[in-house]
Amino acid sequence: MALGIGAALVLALLMLLLHFKAKSACQLQVSNGLLQAKVEETHRLAAKLRHNATHNQLTALYNRHGFVGELERAFEDDGATHGIVFICPDGFKQVNDTAGHAAGDALLQQISTLLAEQAKPYGIAARFGGDEFAMSLPRYSSDTIQGVADGTCSLLSEMQFDAQGFSFPVAGSFGAVRFEPVNTTAEALMKVVDVACYHSKTLGGGCVVIQTLSADEDHSSPDNVTSLQRAV
Repeated sequence: MALGIGAALVLALLMLLLHFKAKSACQLQVSNGLLQAKVEETHRLAAKLRHNATHNQLTALYNRHGFVGELERAFEDDGATHGIVFICPDGFKQVNDTAGHAAGDALLQQISTLLAEQAKPYGIAARFGGDEFAMSLPRYSSDTIQGVADGTCSLLSEMQFDAQGFSFPVAGSFGAVRFEPVNTTAEALMKVVDVACYHSKTLGGGCVVIQTLSADEDHSSPDNVTSLQRAV
């Protein structure tokens, strides 16, 4: 009889041990699941922070920082031809002043959609800030760069924007540069396209001014770009 009681106690202890073991395994599995979820959430948050650091929240385009980063990657391929297109919408201030800043933001988003669609097969589009935009066209010929700039300029000129009972024509001043990443810098290139865009604006807007940087000339400083020849 004592032997039977002992066997029962051993069996009961064994069952209790198995129960705690199963419970511990379950708790460990739950803990591992929670830890994995936290790791995944941390990765998602890090990816979101990286995206926000390089993209404009209003338009979802690259911001200035992200654009310059992508542009500098083109310098790794110094044997190819690259292009930059700079865009300044004409009449944007009139939309803000007449229909309000919310309408101005809606116009920026509409323009951004167009630029993103035009740049997507070739490179990227960015909002530099305010009403300034840019497109990077890495590893493309002069004809392609000219074609993208001209085509985008034409599409922007055909755009109509309606807000607060008003209808606004939309157009833009375009500056473009074709370059090889030899004897130049990202800073100097942005000065080139800024000058070209300003020249387009002085011509009345709605047109493209394109410049070509010769690889055998020194364009490493923004101070060297003001004497460049301009062609419409």
